Amino acid sequence: DVGRLKEGMAARVRLGPLPDVVLDGTIVEIGLRARRADNATTFDVRIALRPDPQAPLRAGYSAVAEIELARASGVVVVPERLLRWQDGAAFVAVVGSDEVTVERAVELGVADGLLAEVRSGLSEGERVAERSGDGR
Repeated sequence: DVGRLKEGMAARVRLGPLPDVVLDGTIVEIGLRARRADNATTFDVRIALRPDPQAPLRAGYSAVAEIELARASGVVVVPERLLRWQDGAAFVAVVGSDEVTVERAVELGVADGLLAEVRSGLSEGERVAERSGDGR
């Protein structure tokens, strides 16, 4: 997702030793060169934090930054685990009034790894069936 980051974007940072503290900040620099670490490609991202007098910072604290890349509100969502993919298209099993499931194509929008926005193909209030263990 580093390609979607931009300087000036807002960030919220949680410090490992102070889990109840959330500091607001702004991305000020995104590294140009990737590094390989533990079988992952990483980029350095510098965030300027707004200080909080109740949260003294120390060198070496671990931290996790949350950066909102996109937002959708008032939309129909479905758990990503209920999606079935075929030839690049997403499908869900919709439960009808007769309790029979029908496979239906859906167009997706914003997703966060757990939930996906459904732009079309599913209406609010419709039930989506759990997939069986064999992927159906």
